[in-house]
Amino acid sequence: MKKLVALLLAAAMAVATLAGCGSDNKSGSDDKGTTAAAAETKADDGGAEETKAAESLAGEVSSNGEKVKMGILIWGTTDALGRNSTMMVEKLVKQVEGEVVIDSNATSPETQIQSAENLIAGGCNCILIVNYSDTMLPKLAQICQDNEVYFGLQWRKVVSDEIAAELEKCEYFVGNTCEDEQEISRRLATNLSKGGAKKIGMIGRAVGDTTHDARWAGVVEVCESTDMELVAEYRGQGAASAAETMEAVEKFIAGNPDLDAVFLTGGTASQLEGALAALDKHKKRGEIKLAVVDFIDADLMKEYLEDGTLFSIAGGHYVDPIFTAAMLINAVEGNRLSEKPEQIDLQFIDFQSYEDAVNYYQYVENDADGVYAYTEEELGQMIKSLNPDLTIDSLRATAAAYTIEDVMTRHGN
Repeated sequence: MKKLVALLLAAAMAVATLAGCGSDNKSGSDDKGTTAAAAETKADDGGAEETKAAESLAGEVSSNGEKVKMGILIWGTTDALGRNSTMMVEKLVKQVEGEVVIDSNATSPETQIQSAENLIAGGCNCILIVNYSDTMLPKLAQICQDNEVYFGLQWRKVVSDEIAAELEKCEYFVGNTCEDEQEISRRLATNLSKGGAKKIGMIGRAVGDTTHDARWAGVVEVCESTDMELVAEYRGQGAASAAETMEAVEKFIAGNPDLDAVFLTGGTASQLEGALAALDKHKKRGEIKLAVVDFIDADLMKEYLEDGTLFSIAGGHYVDPIFTAAMLINAVEGNRLSEKPEQIDLQFIDFQSYEDAVNYYQYVENDADGVYAYTEEELGQMIKSLNPDLTIDSLRATAAAYTIEDVMTRHGN
C-alpha cells in the first residue's frame, strides 16, 4: 500500500509529539541541527482569481491536484549559502502554493536516512537533499520508491558509476544539479600559479566527501601541470573549526617558511577566521595568498578583496537547489520533465576584484534590497503548470546561462 512505512512512522512520531515533517521544532537555528519549518502558503483574497489565471495560462498542462510538500535535508540555514538557497526554494514552491519543511538535524549519511524517513512520515511527497555521500543513496532510493516519494540532489553529483546505474532504475529519482567542483578548483589554483604561488597548503574535509574530493583533485591537477607544489595539507572529519584551521595553517608555516598560498576547499566563516588568525600571528596576511571556495559575508568579502587579504574566491551557487526543486515540483504535479534522471550543470561565479563583488551583491544576491538572481515571475517559468513551454532542455539552458552578466541583462541593468 502506498506510503505504508510512512503511516507507521507517522504514528510513532505523533506519540513523540514531533512537529512539522518529523523534525524538532526548536526556536532559533544553528549549523549543528536546528530544524525550521516553513508555514503553508495561503492564498490571499485574490488567490482564486490568480489560480484561475494560472490555469488559463497552463492550457492543457496543469497540476494533477497533488499539493507539493517538499522536505529539504541541509546542514543548516544560518550561513548565507544555506539561508538563501532554501529561501529561493521556498519562493519557487510558493508559486504552486506548496509547503517546505527544512531538516538540518542530520550530520551523517546514516542520520540523513532517518531524517528522510521522518520527512516522508510527516507527509512530504518530495525530498531535496545535499547528501553527505554516495553510499546512502541506494537506501534513500529504496525508501522513496517504497513510499512513492520523489527525490533529487542539490550541489551533488553521483560519483560512483555503480550507484548511478542503480539510481537510474528508481522511477522516483528525478536527478541532480551540481557545479563542476574540479573545474572551479583548477580555475582558482591556476590563478594562484599565474599570480606567482609556488608552495601551497590545502585544507579540506576528510576523504569520502565527494564535493571536497573533487575540489582537492583540481588543485592537485594544477600542481602536477605547473611548478606550483602542494607542500602541506589538512583534512578534517567535517568542516574545520576556526581553532583547527588556525592550528593547521600555523603548522603549514612552521614546516614551510616559503609557503606562499593556502587553498580552502570550503571557506566557511569559521575556517577563514582561523586561517586569518594564523596569518596575522605570523604577520603573513596579504603575503600568503588565500584562495577559497564558498562565499563568506558580503561586506567582509568586499573588504578582503580590496585590501588583498583574499586573492580569489568562488561561490554564487545558492541558486543550485532551485533547478532540482523545479524538477521535483513538476514530477509531483504530474508533469515530469524527463523519463530518466537528469543532471543540470551550473557554473560557479569567481571573484578576483572588489568590483566583481560589488556587482554581484548589487544584482545577484542583494539581501538588503531583496534582489536575487531570479524574480518570482522567473521562478514560475520553471514550473510546467504555469509555463506549458517548459522542457528539461529549457530548464537546463537557464541554469547554464547563469552569470553576473546574465542576471544584469535579464533584470535590465
